[in-house]
Amino acid sequence: MNKIGSWWLASIKAAKNEEIELSYPANRTQTSNRAVGGKLYITNMRCIFLPHWFDFVSGGKRMEFPLSELESASVEPKGGERFGGGLRDRLKLTHKIGLELFVVDKLEKVIESICSKIAKKT
Repeated sequence: MNKIGSWWLASIKAAKNEEIELSYPANRTQTSNRAVGGKLYITNMRCIFLPHWFDFVSGGKRMEFPLSELESASVEPKGGERFGGGLRDRLKLTHKIGLELFVVDKLEKVIESICSKIAKKT
């Protein structure tokens, strides 16, 4: 695999031997006033969010951090930032330098899958 992403997403270069293990359509809370549509990937090496092209060209940011820094996946209860995805319960990924919030479908199933992945890496 040379890259992660697709024709409708911003892409990122895949590392040597990097494989996608989980992926979910998601909206990432980029700021309290902006949620960016795209896709969340969990590979054997990294957690990556790639925005849709439209959001990317209008300021949506890629996000990535090493999988080894992923500490937990849990529910962030709805509330707070109305335009940042706060009208729904969100996926909260906690890592060594902070946290990331995502609106995903089937939230509990996504959390279960990611927690299983975290348990396997330890």
